Amino acid sequence: MRLIKRYVDGLFGQLHLRLTDPENPSHPPVLCLHVSPLSGLVYEDLMARIGTDRVAIAPDTPGYGMSDAPLEA
Repeated sequence: MRLIKRYVDGLFGQLHLRLTDPENPSHPPVLCLHVSPLSGLVYEDLMARIGTDRVAIAPDTPGYGMSDAPLEA
């Protein structure tokens, strides 16, 4: 199992996410959403356990972790 860190473009700028990339996924994917003011980092241990047989994704929501914050109006 590999834990990958990646940025994707989103509505509020770049969104940072962590994801697993198992060789042969055999279970449905899991999306892990953190509570504020934390980040997807809180799921790294869980992702290491469940990410061996499924894709697991833990984004940092806008303004938290390493994701861009929304611009103020």
